[in-house]
Amino acid sequence: MIIEHSLHDLAIKLIIEFLHGENDTLMSFIRVSRRFYGFRELCYQRLCLSERQSSYAYNNKPPGWNRVYEMDLDCILIRDLTLFRGIHTLHLSYGRNITDVSPLSQVHTLTIYCCNKLTDVSPLNRVHNLDISYCINLEDVSPLGTVHTLNLKGLHKVRDVSALGSVNTLKISFCNDIRDVSALRRVPHLIVENCNVQIY
Repeated sequence: MIIEHSLHDLAIKLIIEFLHGENDTLMSFIRVSRRFYGFRELCYQRLCLSERQSSYAYNNKPPGWNRVYEMDLDCILIRDLTLFRGIHTLHLSYGRNITDVSPLSQVHTLTIYCCNKLTDVSPLNRVHNLDISYCINLEDVSPLGTVHTLNLKGLHKVRDVSALGSVNTLKISFCNDIRDVSALRRVPHLIVENCNVQIY
């Protein structure tokens, strides 16, 4: 009986893994199957929420809402990001009150868009994939040299990118104050476009 249960559990885990992002199916399994309910945490971790679904989850906070795989939030009224520390892939936009991103240091893939009060990104140096766009008051990106894949777009106050030479994949675009990218010669995958820079 123990072996049979173990095989059933393994089969359930394989099914859940296969259903990554199939939100309706995963939630249906949790509701209708007691065995699947026992694996609800694993099901939550495979949910990919759209912007509408993310907004609903944040406002209503159903079970497991902040342990899903992916969320996409328009975070105009959000200040505290501690509730999102367990998300694998997180997209934040229009966070006009966001100043502290330290709770997101363990997020694997992070997009930050139009968070105009953001000035310190040093806590994000362990994020694997990081996209920062149009955060107009951000000046210093030097702590991000340990990020694997980094996209910087529309950061008009950033001037010095010399500390980013160890980034594996780096894209810089529409950053008008960046003039010199000579320190990035050894970046394996480098794209620089729509910037007033010298390419060596």
